[in-house]
Amino acid sequence: MSDNTHAAMCVYCGESIIYDTREVTDMAAAHAKIVEHDQQCSKNPLVGRVAFLNQQNTTLQEQSDTLAAHINELSSNALALADACENKADLPLHKWAVKCAMLVSRVQASVKELPSTSLARCDSHPDCELECGAYGTYCKCAAEAQQ
Repeated sequence: MSDNTHAAMCVYCGESIIYDTREVTDMAAAHAKIVEHDQQCSKNPLVGRVAFLNQQNTTLQEQSDTLAAHINELSSNALALADACENKADLPLHKWAVKCAMLVSRVQASVKELPSTSLARCDSHPDCELECGAYGTYCKCAAEAQQ
């Protein structure tokens, strides 16, 4: 390498991009290339984390859509039941009772079919005291103290 060339190097894998310091466009191009490489480098821990978070986001969005559809179904069934109860005079008593019983069964079935998602996880340390430290917030419950 001459005195006018430098290398931009990936801190994760060591890949180098050599550029001429006399040319501003070479420096800008080298910077753009190393940034592009850094965002895709398999040894960059953030690349894997971003991929994991994107996958989690997709999963959570799908679960959210499933829950929204379930809520719509519950709302529809509950509104139909409420409507039937309010309009008791529109049907003979026995037909009204059958209709209400059918709607109650639909509501109960919808409630039992609640989709299982990671959105409704329980806190594993509900009674835990939190402590703020130099490196973040820490769980101070008995379960954490044993680790």
